[in-house]
Amino acid sequence: MSYFIVFYTIVSVGLFLYFIKIKSSIVTQHSRKILSLEQEISMHKTQIKFRYKGLQKYNFQIYNLNDSLRVQSEIKLN
Repeated sequence: MSYFIVFYTIVSVGLFLYFIKIKSSIVTQHSRKILSLEQEISMHKTQIKFRYKGLQKYNFQIYNLNDSLRVQSEIKLN
């Protein structure tokens, strides 16, 4: 009977240590993935700010009026 208890205790401790190792591996992978995603988000935010600044410098009314007042020879007014 005591061998039975010792055997299952050793198996239980072994399984417990195995699952702790697997959990730490999963946590490490998850941390790497989160870091990668945060870096990508940061890069995209930088791009959004750059594009927003470019749009703020562009005067749509002036440029659109200039384009609309340009002579377009392919349009016939008959």
